[in-house]
Amino acid sequence: MIMENFLEVIYNIGSLLFVFIAIGFCIFSHELGHFLAAKWCGLHIDAFALGFKPFWRKKYNGVEYRLGWLPFGGYCEIPQVDATDEHPKAADGTILPRAQAKHRVITAVAGPLFNIISGLLIACIVWIWGMPQDSPKMREITVLTIEKSSPEYNAGLR
Repeated sequence: MIMENFLEVIYNIGSLLFVFIAIGFCIFSHELGHFLAAKWCGLHIDAFALGFKPFWRKKYNGVEYRLGWLPFGGYCEIPQVDATDEHPKAADGTILPRAQAKHRVITAVAGPLFNIISGLLIACIVWIWGMPQDSPKMREITVLTIEKSSPEYNAGLR
């Protein structure tokens, strides 16, 4: 009984970890889409973050990469995409030129598009390598005994 409860707890913890990893992958692919589209369009990127309340930061090629304690989302700071700012500013206060409308649209659409692409890739991987196949040992099922008081026996299974 104790071992069964322990195994159930371990199973539930594993399920939660899988959910966090799967959602984290979805967030990562979404934000990566925004990031790559902004780079392709030549927009300024202040930060690329997974999670909130950063515990790790690394600045590389003008972009600050962050990992946060709270794994409830992510973001890609691209000040030129915000259409409400008349004069967008970088994190250091530098005034940036406004991005063209087509670049803002491309950057905004790239996140959901990457989610769709990553979902299709995962589906293809599961389809190619994860298809269940018949086992040569499982051609038939043999029932050894049936209790006479069971519903199966009453239904006619012998």
